[in-house]
Amino acid sequence: MRIRTTERDHEFTQRLFNKLNLFSIQGLTLNAKKEFSAAIEAIQYEDHEEVQLENIFPLTEAKARYYLAKTLKIPFYYVIYQSSEFRVYEIEISENFQSKQVEVLNEKAFVEWWARLKGLNQPKALMEAAERVKSSIFDITLEKHNMAWGGNIDGFMFRNKEFACIIENIYTQKNPLESPMGEPSYYFHMRGPNYNTWFPTVKLASYLNVPLFLFTIEGNNNKERIGFAVIDHLSTLGIYYKGNKPNKNILEGLEHIMETINANLNNKPPKII
Repeated sequence: MRIRTTERDHEFTQRLFNKLNLFSIQGLTLNAKKEFSAAIEAIQYEDHEEVQLENIFPLTEAKARYYLAKTLKIPFYYVIYQSSEFRVYEIEISENFQSKQVEVLNEKAFVEWWARLKGLNQPKALMEAAERVKSSIFDITLEKHNMAWGGNIDGFMFRNKEFACIIENIYTQKNPLESPMGEPSYYFHMRGPNYNTWFPTVKLASYLNVPLFLFTIEGNNNKERIGFAVIDHLSTLGIYYKGNKPNKNILEGLEHIMETINANLNNKPPKII
């Protein structure tokens, strides 16, 4: 079994997210009207493996994702690939885990289903795609048809059974956290993340009426330090922060980071201008 994920294998990030009780979701799609259309997790199985949907994720994680989807009034899907077919299950969790198979798709039908989900035109004709060793079958299939998976949400937090904040993680490999090139607004009009990259995350925080926090993290070590910023607004001109940019606001030590996050939970949600 291989779960599709864009998450890095980064020890400090995992410890921080565990401490903060943060949840993530790997697929949050927007349709052509820029409305949320589905929450999705995707899992690839070998032909001989037994598929047990209720055991893929801990129940607490699955329940958090289902509650997010329910709040957004969209379906929560597990997409399973096995034996050259894509099976789509709608997931519901009240007290217990429940699943209902809603689609069984070959490659062509899967791409068409994905296009409908995102409100796209009919996918283009099948094209050759370069092998990407680390890509999942889902990404490979979509790329062959000139399509892409779309966005994910790095982290969302609950406090007292209510949404408390959304987290965006951005790693820097070469540039120190303190440098101007160690924070993402510098790249907005270059290689990104750009307006379209930021839009789903900002829209989600705005919809949930919670603050959006940016963590910049050094991907080449596991030091307990992050650049921290609260997102104020997004426009076609850039991404803007409340107060200091993250390269001017470095937090060190796990406890200090946690205290700062908790102290900022009363911030207002970001806007899209």
